[in-house]
Amino acid sequence: MNRVRLEELEKALDRRKAELGFSGGQYVLPNAGSNRTAEKRELLEAIRNTASRAGKTPAFLSKMPTKDAPGR
Repeated sequence: MNRVRLEELEKALDRRKAELGFSGGQYVLPNAGSNRTAEKRELLEAIRNTASRAGKTPAFLSKMPTKDAPGR
C-alpha cells in the first residue's frame, strides 16, 4: 500500500486539472439534462419559478427552457 500525504495528493490533482485545462472551482462539467424524467423537469422548473418570484437566482444553472419560453 502506498501512502500519500494529502498535500501531495492535492498538488497531483491540481496538476492533472491544469493538464486537462480546468481552472478554479469550475472543473465539474454541467449536466445537459437530456435524460431527465418529466417529474425532475417539473421539480427544477418549480424551484426556478420559486426563486424567480423571490427575486433570486436558483442554485443551479439550467439551459433547459421554461414552459413559458419559446421552443418548448
